[in-house]
Amino acid sequence: MELKIPTNKREVRSLLGLLNYYRRFIQNFSTIAQPLTDLTKKASPNKIKWTPEYQVSLDKLKKALTSEPILRVPDPAKPFVVQSDTSNKAIVVKKKDGSNRVCIDYRRLNKITTFDPRPMTPPADVFQGMEKDQYFSKLDLSKGYWQIPVRKEDIPKTAFVTMDCHYEFLRMPFGMMNSGATLTRAVKKLLCGMDNVVDYIDDLLVHTETWEAHVET
Repeated sequence: MELKIPTNKREVRSLLGLLNYYRRFIQNFSTIAQPLTDLTKKASPNKIKWTPEYQVSLDKLKKALTSEPILRVPDPAKPFVVQSDTSNKAIVVKKKDGSNRVCIDYRRLNKITTFDPRPMTPPADVFQGMEKDQYFSKLDLSKGYWQIPVRKEDIPKTAFVTMDCHYEFLRMPFGMMNSGATLTRAVKKLLCGMDNVVDYIDDLLVHTETWEAHVET
């Protein structure tokens, strides 16, 4: 993954915002990223002088990201074959909260993908039968898509390229036509038999009439 070397505090914050999106899957993220985090403190100068210490921190984060079970990158020290006819591009887009999200342009792949017509429950239907309930807890699945592994034979289809390497997803990425339907189906199977829990994509709502029932659920 090609990451631009930051030259000021704003660019460091932007870089950390991007990497922070994956921190759940990087062990000791805070410790590894500490040199970069220190650059954002008020006492630090706005203009950044990039040192070997900062580069080591960045390299460790990049290595951790591609060694965790999310992305796969070929080992140049060993023979390998790239079995993919895709050349999907990686782009960075701004989220509503100002942080960054890495997105892969899968439009070419989506054009030749068979659409999964799995329906999603309308929000209005989700709230039916809750008129007597007094207690509610909303849960948001963390990195919901990444909880679902990609079938071995489909991993090459997820391939994308950056300026420095070729990558493949081992976990279901965003941007594919049927990712939402796949997640919805998996969540419904997981919650099957749980009468007091409803779902809407990766959001769960626990609803009960009593606190005792809520705790038990």
